[in-house]
Amino acid sequence: MQKQKNNEALKLIYEANNHAEKIGSKKGILDSNLLLMSIYSNISDYKNVIEIANKTENIAKEEQRFDAMSIIHMLRGKVYKNTGFLDESLKELKKGIFYANKIDDQDKKHFQLSRIYQNISSYYERQNINDSVIYFLEKKNLPELKLIKGNTSDDKLQRDDNIIRAYINIANYYMGLSDPPKFDLAEKYLNQIQVYKESSSYISNNDLIAQAFARLYYVKKDYKNSAHYYEEALKFGNQSKDPKLRREAYGELAVIYGKLGNKNLQLKYLSLSRFLEKDLVEKQESDFKNSAKQITLAKDKEYHGDIKKIWIRVICCFVILFIIFIVFWIRYVKKTKGRYETIINSFKENINVPIPPAEEQTSLQKEINIEKNKNIEITESTVKSILVFLDDFEKTNEFTKSDVNLSYLANYANTNTKYLNEVLKNYKGKSFSKYINGLRINYIMKLLYLEPKYREYKISYLAELCGFSSREVFSSVFKKETDITTSYYINQLKNEPETVVKNFN
Repeated sequence: MQKQKNNEALKLIYEANNHAEKIGSKKGILDSNLLLMSIYSNISDYKNVIEIANKTENIAKEEQRFDAMSIIHMLRGKVYKNTGFLDESLKELKKGIFYANKIDDQDKKHFQLSRIYQNISSYYERQNINDSVIYFLEKKNLPELKLIKGNTSDDKLQRDDNIIRAYINIANYYMGLSDPPKFDLAEKYLNQIQVYKESSSYISNNDLIAQAFARLYYVKKDYKNSAHYYEEALKFGNQSKDPKLRREAYGELAVIYGKLGNKNLQLKYLSLSRFLEKDLVEKQESDFKNSAKQITLAKDKEYHGDIKKIWIRVICCFVILFIIFIVFWIRYVKKTKGRYETIINSFKENINVPIPPAEEQTSLQKEINIEKNKNIEITESTVKSILVFLDDFEKTNEFTKSDVNLSYLANYANTNTKYLNEVLKNYKGKSFSKYINGLRINYIMKLLYLEPKYREYKISYLAELCGFSSREVFSSVFKKETDITTSYYINQLKNEPETVVKNFN
């Protein structure tokens, strides 16, 4: 009978869905699809749940229906859980919580959250994480249900129905999963059901209540009361949409009547149990195969979609990085070319004038000038004497000797290293090493400019020629002093017209 009702309901909903598609009503399509998913989920037709969820999700996003998005993820999570895809299940249920918290209607929000928490509890039951099972039942699911006010009689009935289910689930936990079992807590929650029934308009799910009491009396070994309540559960559950309840009742009654010595009733319920078990197993196997196939196809489609998105992102990132590289490269080329032209123009105007300092050297000179050592006092005559010596020194090639150091230079200037160092900082704007390196680089640049034959020499020879101990040090200092590399400078000079060079020979 329940199957017939489901079929009639499905027929009417599909008619409504087709009409909604004809008139282009997204709301109608969305609402009818949610109903279809709910029915298919209740009858364990997971294949249809996944198919409808996949095509409904985009509509829900477009319409910004957070309630629908939450239901879609919850039902998809339920399917994954029941078909063994546990990691995917938890991800979907968490997404369901995210969207449920965005629902404006508070009653709808609390109701939807309670449903998701109940499914998460079931998820942890499959994972054998019992502490999390009772936490989500007792601390999350039940409190959310109690927050529902219920604006209509139907809303209140639905709330009461789910609160009773929550009490039953908690009682079942304390009877079965709790280690050790806590029968007193189980009985406490079942007794609350009776109190709740008397104080509310609750009238449904008497089969589940009877089943819960039957379990309690069974574990307490009160087999007569247990048999009574299982019989009650079957009587109330004749029109039950859940055949699993009848399977449990038949199986337990067969065991109970065996313990009570009633062979006839034992055989009766054993036969009914086996017959129903066979039908359920065949149906579950069929549903599982179809659902697993559909889920696998959906995951494969999602995987290939993700791979495509990843490739698109990689290509976009590559294009962006390539564009950035081109922009910086163009800037670098322009800057390098501009710096080279500045140096060459300086040589053309006056070969004896030092090359214009690089930007880095200019900033360093400013910093050095600011940091004058006020503790050292030098007479004006001493300063003049040192400056005259430095001018003469710069006109010689003495600085190209590799053994030139501060003590060497101070000795020839007839002064001490402190005075010489201070004059270099305050009047040349450089430390000793910067001063010597600058003279050496200026020398080799002019030599390369005036004498084309040196452009054919190895850089290591040029480094030694102007006083550097190694090619690496020479190349590094050259770049710092000029903002261009040695190789670039030489190659550009090779491209200069010979007439330009000859004018300076």
